[in-house]
Amino acid sequence: MPLPGWPDRPSVRQDFIAQALTVGTVPTPIVGDPALASAYIDSFIFNVPSTAANPVFLGNPAVTVTSGLEVTAGSAPNFAIDQGGRMLYELLRPILDIAAVAGCKVEMPDTLPFVSWDLSQIYAIAAANTACVVVFFRNPFV
Repeated sequence: MPLPGWPDRPSVRQDFIAQALTVGTVPTPIVGDPALASAYIDSFIFNVPSTAANPVFLGNPAVTVTSGLEVTAGSAPNFAIDQGGRMLYELLRPILDIAAVAGCKVEMPDTLPFVSWDLSQIYAIAAANTACVVVFFRNPFV
């Protein structure tokens, strides 16, 4: 129920996908489902449980325990892409209509760019097998 004086707007719910991941002693892809590689994932959380005996390292397919980004036991960093702020989509159409009435030639791109993670290029490695959890967040506006 909207607050008095506030417009009744549709609710948008954030979708996410959580998956367990066992990181091994060789580079392990952080995504198990290849369909996620093109699913407009703009943020993810990588959790190494506090009970883990060693840290996990993130990087490209050639990541090593000395070259990757260290994620220590008990931490869950968030990796997010800033899309450049909120686009006021509800104002875009009225602004274009006003510009057309005023006789302005306004050129708008047919599509707006969206930056997402290439999950097929992110790998993890550890000194010993380590159980982790990765949560992927799909952008609801694309």
